[in-house]
Amino acid sequence: MINIIDAMLSARARRHEERQGKHSTTFGQDFTRSARAEEGPAYEEPAAEYNSLSKSFSVLGVSQGASLAQIKSAYRTLVKKYHPDRAKRQGVSEKFASERFRQIQEAYEEILRSRG
Repeated sequence: MINIIDAMLSARARRHEERQGKHSTTFGQDFTRSARAEEGPAYEEPAAEYNSLSKSFSVLGVSQGASLAQIKSAYRTLVKKYHPDRAKRQGVSEKFASERFRQIQEAYEEILRSRG
């Protein structure tokens, strides 16, 4: 009975570690995401412009194939949500809201520049 309980607890701990970003190998060594990142990238990084543009799409929460109307709608929704004056009333810290608001504006401008 004790072995079953121990097995259940260890399985639960293993699932928790996986959710926290730790992965164990068959040899019992634990690797975190940061430890694997120190090894270097496994592939060649794309150009900085592509990274910037794809990051801009992810900031707005739209796909790269989204239409200008979808991008504009997402931008307006996020601007309303994270505007520093409005966010303060909703209990979000002003510093966080200002930073997020700035990121949203920069992402929108980047996408508009790329689309011409």
